[in-house]
Amino acid sequence: MKNIKRVLLINTNLIKPPVAPIGLDYIGSALIKSGFETELLDLNFSKNIKEDIRKKLAENNFFAIGVNIRNSDDCYYLSQDNFLTRIKDIIKYIKKYSKSPIILGGGGFSVMPLEIICYLEADFGILGDGEFVLPELLRVIRENKKYSDGINNIAGVISKDKNNKIIKSHNCSLEEYPLPDRDLVDNKKYFDEGGMGNVETKRGCNRKCIYCADPLIKGKRLRVRPVKTVINEIKKLISKKINYIHFCDSELNIPQDHTTELLKQIIENKLGDKIRWYSYMSPVPFDEGLIKLLKRSGCEGINFGVDSTHEIILKNLGRDHNLEDLEKISKLCSKHKIKFMFDLLLGGPGEDKDTIKFTIESIKKLNPTCVGISYGIRVYPITNLSSMIKKDIFSSKNLYGKIGNSNNFLRPVFFLSEKIGEVMIEYTNSLVSGDGRFFVGASNKSDKNYNYNENLKLQKAIKSGYRGAFWDILQRLNSNSI
Repeated sequence: MKNIKRVLLINTNLIKPPVAPIGLDYIGSALIKSGFETELLDLNFSKNIKEDIRKKLAENNFFAIGVNIRNSDDCYYLSQDNFLTRIKDIIKYIKKYSKSPIILGGGGFSVMPLEIICYLEADFGILGDGEFVLPELLRVIRENKKYSDGINNIAGVISKDKNNKIIKSHNCSLEEYPLPDRDLVDNKKYFDEGGMGNVETKRGCNRKCIYCADPLIKGKRLRVRPVKTVINEIKKLISKKINYIHFCDSELNIPQDHTTELLKQIIENKLGDKIRWYSYMSPVPFDEGLIKLLKRSGCEGINFGVDSTHEIILKNLGRDHNLEDLEKISKLCSKHKIKFMFDLLLGGPGEDKDTIKFTIESIKKLNPTCVGISYGIRVYPITNLSSMIKKDIFSSKNLYGKIGNSNNFLRPVFFLSEKIGEVMIEYTNSLVSGDGRFFVGASNKSDKNYNYNENLKLQKAIKSGYRGAFWDILQRLNSNSI
């Protein structure tokens, strides 16, 4: 007989170096506080996935099983590694040993929930935040033998029996969420093998980039966590001997007032002496007052999503910064000795050889610590880019990858401007050849590989004691080899 309190959460993210499944840590803590006996099967550290699933399910009775989908694929044009095929095999094996309902969740699921729940043949899925939604769904499952009617009024839940209707996500104020215990996931092991811990300070993104899936995952409204809660969570990680942290917000510096208060509290609590940290940031807003706080609070490096420096391309991508903003960043980061990375996204609407050359030449003059280059734009459903494609604003000549007759973008599909196409890769590489600051596209076996997925060079470095953001570790390795 199934234990009506026991729930199993499964991490299906197998990428190495490993990234701690912070979502499962948050969800697991919420489940435990709601009275559910919660266990984690972390397949990232599994040496025999099928055997570990069999053993876990054969020896325990769980009345529901939650499956996390962090990413549907690696979003990398040169590899196009589709994770969903592996997750489908995992779910098939779960069903071999359990008849309990399977509930999908995670950022990768929220990007295209209807497509994924049908493809994986799961029972339920949670769109957006799950801290309140999953306990409510579990109570309905536990208390109703015929629970199909009971889930109709739960915001954020979809099921295979709901005739493919999207239900609005349940994304409420983060002030209502309790402090997570951070004990379900083995965060110290992830630190030892992945080089960083992670903390979330907010959810949501109000940017209007045409390609970005973050507003689909976390909502378009910015929702900040109470600063005191974030500080206490950092202290929890420090107590686990984790002293390198990544703030995994879409953009840490938006809204700036919340960031300013957080940094001041880190300084007042003297945490800047105990940790080094990294984050993603938007090129705007960014000023002298902010960077002084960044330095004092222990900031080691910042990854700026730059995409391009060309005015027309930036406008086409829906970006709101310009070359002058990047010049300001370069001066401030160099002055205060904070490492900074500029991430480029080449091949968008209107891209050609001239715009790429302009971007590369201007970036070189700005002299960032390093530059990441991604070729092509992964197309996700419901983004503005996918809408443009479906309206035939762009022709099929712009699409590359796993293109089907009735494409729903479930499999990796990439946009490359028809003005340059795949020639872009060789051309761009010729512009940056010999410049060690640039991480270019390459095979997984190359020392220049910028794809973190199954990056053996990174894994070896972290095992030998390197800590920090992956891009910073790669840059240090490249510098040491010169």
